[in-house]
Amino acid sequence: SVAKDLTRLEEIEVKRCKELVEIVGKEKKGGEGEGIITQHVLLPRLTTLTLEQLPRLKYSIHPTKQQSD
Repeated sequence: SVAKDLTRLEEIEVKRCKELVEIVGKEKKGGEGEGIITQHVLLPRLTTLTLEQLPRLKYSIHPTKQQSD
C-alpha cells in the first residue's frame, strides 16, 4: 500500500508547482474526486525535504512527537 511505502521514504523534493496547496497536512475530507488527507502520516526515515517555488503552499508536513513505549 502507499501508506506502508511512505514509512520508507527518505527524500521529498517538490519544485515549481504553482497550484500545490498542501503536501501532507491537516486531516480533511475532500470534495468530489478528492480523498482524505490525514495528519498522522509517519515518515521515520525522511532526512531531506526540499520545497522551492510553491506560491500557494499552505501546509507541508506537520511533525508530531512520537511517544516511546
